[in-house]
Amino acid sequence: MPYSNLNDFVDDSRPFIYLWDDNFLCYKNWKALLQELIDRGKPFQFRQGLDERVLDDERAEMLCKAPYHGDFIFAFDQWKDCELIKRKLKIWKRHCPTKTTKFYLFCGYELTADDDEKLFTDVYFLFCRIQILMSFGCLGYVMRHADYINHRLGNIYTQVARWCNQPQFYKKMSFEEFVFRNQSYQEEHSSSKKICKSLATYKEFKDTFADKWGQIEPLFKMKYESTINPVNWEG
Repeated sequence: MPYSNLNDFVDDSRPFIYLWDDNFLCYKNWKALLQELIDRGKPFQFRQGLDERVLDDERAEMLCKAPYHGDFIFAFDQWKDCELIKRKLKIWKRHCPTKTTKFYLFCGYELTADDDEKLFTDVYFLFCRIQILMSFGCLGYVMRHADYINHRLGNIYTQVARWCNQPQFYKKMSFEEFVFRNQSYQEEHSSSKKICKSLATYKEFKDTFADKWGQIEPLFKMKYESTINPVNWEG
């Protein structure tokens, strides 16, 4: 059993229990600890992205029946895990089809000032991960490593995060629509004739990768409402 008991750190005067262990589901005694949390009856939440790669029916069923507070948060850090993530999402959505589920999307790591190819590839596969999440009705949350600022086009990550990390935008418009909405908002609410930062970044990215634009443009135009596909977990 764990070094610390739940009773050692739970403050009964507070409404929720927050846990910061992202490897909880990998722990050999996860079931006993999760049952202890459930039996306590106080709403709880894992604040770090849980490892969905180890999810199975037993773990999914227990989590979904628990007095859980807020969004379920997992991590989808690497594109190489895409097939495994999709298999685990089928399990998760069968047990928990309606509860909001969010995935942290790590990006921008080891980006250097002159590596255009790495930036394009990283942004491209970031959107590929978002596409999978949308198809399963899940939210994304872009987590930028500090290295993203090393590249002159690093602001593209900021703009993607501004769109993806806000569900009211993520669910209602494509990334491209979000960019142009920023420009129209500026024109409607100020006398500035300049191109807004969001659109300027988008245009610079497009110009820099004109030869690759056909690969990524459909992803920039992708919309949640036309990408979500319940057949992914109901079939």
